[in-house]
Amino acid sequence: MLLEARDISKTYGPARALAGVSLSLNPGEVVGYLGPNGAGKTTTMKILTGFLKSDSGSVRYRGKPISDNPILYRKALGYLPENNPLYDEMRVSEYLGWSGKINGMGRGAIESGLARVTRSCELQSALPKKIKELSKGFRQRVGLAQALLHDPDILILDEPTSGLDPNQIAEIRGLIRQLAQSKAILLSTHILSEAETIADRIIILAEGRIVAEGPVATIAKSNQNLATLTLHLYHPNMDTAAVEAAINSIAEVLSVSSSNDAGFSIQFNPESDPRRGILEMAYREGWVIMGMNADQKDIEDVFRQLTKPSITT
Repeated sequence: MLLEARDISKTYGPARALAGVSLSLNPGEVVGYLGPNGAGKTTTMKILTGFLKSDSGSVRYRGKPISDNPILYRKALGYLPENNPLYDEMRVSEYLGWSGKINGMGRGAIESGLARVTRSCELQSALPKKIKELSKGFRQRVGLAQALLHDPDILILDEPTSGLDPNQIAEIRGLIRQLAQSKAILLSTHILSEAETIADRIIILAEGRIVAEGPVATIAKSNQNLATLTLHLYHPNMDTAAVEAAINSIAEVLSVSSSNDAGFSIQFNPESDPRRGILEMAYREGWVIMGMNADQKDIEDVFRQLTKPSITT
């Protein structure tokens, strides 16, 4: 385990930002960190980077508290804040060189690091330009380049695709996946499709607490209470009541109801699947299946369910 947070909590006056959050990062994985505005994502990231101190709990790098050797930890860390603060009047090459100096890099290390991030972030054409002349997509690339310049083990990226157009988003996502081959990446995002596309697992935060964690498919599946199957049948002598009773006898089916158009709504537990039983029964009974569609929750449904604000009185 490369980075681990244990039971970190943080309050701002009477407002609770985090309440006992624990998470971990492993080499070679992208972890998506999701939650609505005010959930505590940015506070978590500031604590993980050492820019903010938690009220309780600890952050460990390679098993040791980051407070034991903060300089070593910061050398292992690359951070892209949400607003990507850049100096508009500096040229890209100047800014990256300056970033290397404040990270304690020598001239030779800066030169080799600059060559490496120029290739990986595709900044060749941007190096001589002033930052204010760059598009939003290239500005994000410059922000990523400064986070990567010293070749850290860990990347913490706060909303790295915010404000980008679809082409720029695709470029940054591809770059992040490429970087994940050798680094541990924590990625904060509001875009659920982004987490599904590039994250190996996700963590969902709501009101300062982790409410779900794991691969996207696992979270979606485990938070489905019931799934619905819509079935349309044809038979020249259709006996709706008899069909209902027959379908209800299938072990995976929890309930079934019919409509006037030979349609049947079948409730089942998403851990099981009644479709094979229905197909076998249709063959035996001579039913013609005109349509069969399963309606299960996707990750957006699950996200809304898990992050719905609690009501206090």
